[in-house]
Amino acid sequence: MRELKMILSLILCFAWATTALGFESTWTDQFGETTYTITGPDEAVVGNDFQVTLTVSDPLYPEAMIAAPWNFQVDAVVHDNGFGVFLAAGTWTEVYTFNYAAVGAHDFLFNAQDMGHGGGAHNWEWMEIGGRTTILPEDVPVAAVSWGELKSNY
Repeated sequence: MRELKMILSLILCFAWATTALGFESTWTDQFGETTYTITGPDEAVVGNDFQVTLTVSDPLYPEAMIAAPWNFQVDAVVHDNGFGVFLAAGTWTEVYTFNYAAVGAHDFLFNAQDMGHGGGAHNWEWMEIGGRTTILPEDVPVAAVSWGELKSNY
């Protein structure tokens, strides 16, 4: 029952989707113009690099500042932030590389205040999306681990 409560609370807090490549969480403004995305692996192995990527795109306003401010948090601590999200050719991307020395789970959160209609300050909407990466021991292949196997180690 404890695992079920944890899973439900994670879904409510982060609302991310798991894909074959890892987690991906997206948010699109109410006008359907600007899309924010965070992606990363569901699992990584101790001592191995992995990346978490933040992307913002808006095809209608390709050269605009569309959000202000923004921040990227790792385990509820601000890892990076900025005054604004400035698009170039319709896209803004930040890639972060991580490498952990111990097993455990790490939460990644991307926040921004979307300004609406390409930064025209037509709407100030705060968005928050995120995902989680679990760091596994070196001696367990990522593809061979299932939730049942991890749970049995407790």
